[in-house]
Amino acid sequence: MINLKEIERIYIYQYGKVGSCTLLKTLKRHHSNVHHTHLFEKNMLLNNTLIVNVVRNLYDRNISAFFQNINAKKYPSWYYCPKKDNEKIKMKHLMNHYKKVNIEHLKSDINTWYERFNNHLKTDIFDKKFNFQDKYSLYTSNNRTILTLRYEDISEWTNILGKIFNLKINLLNNNLTVKKPTYQLYIDFKKQYKYSEEECHL
Repeated sequence: MINLKEIERIYIYQYGKVGSCTLLKTLKRHHSNVHHTHLFEKNMLLNNTLIVNVVRNLYDRNISAFFQNINAKKYPSWYYCPKKDNEKIKMKHLMNHYKKVNIEHLKSDINTWYERFNNHLKTDIFDKKFNFQDKYSLYTSNNRTILTLRYEDISEWTNILGKIFNLKINLLNNNLTVKKPTYQLYIDFKKQYKYSEEECHL
């Protein structure tokens, strides 16, 4: 159990598309000093810091990240558009594009993300198995606490977080794919896309 009154700051620190915006919105109702980031910040090393990390099946996560940024030119690695502005997106072309950028993404970022996480925080969250019974794990290191959750358990986060903090928690959903204009294309893509052997073994 974690007493939030004894925690000076909370960092929701993870890669994207794992429900972190929902956590941010939810925890801000219970603590005045909550931060959300995908990158390490030095203040994470201060005492009495709670770091919340969420993991997610990468096959689902990467497709979700792709559709989050499919129209965002500021993220060129994921960005995709037809050759002509009025051309309808063709699934075959979209899948070929995704395969290429997903391999690059896995090699350059995702596969080394937790190595950097552990190095920066001077810990190793893999030194013990995840607690699948409680559906969360706690790690303590240098007067800091790391809480790890799974995105796949998001429907149970209300109860899980309630037990962890001994509070009545109401999950406030945010940044949901279902509310975005690309949602139907996202669903169709997930039904049709088959991961290549190269992607599975990176």
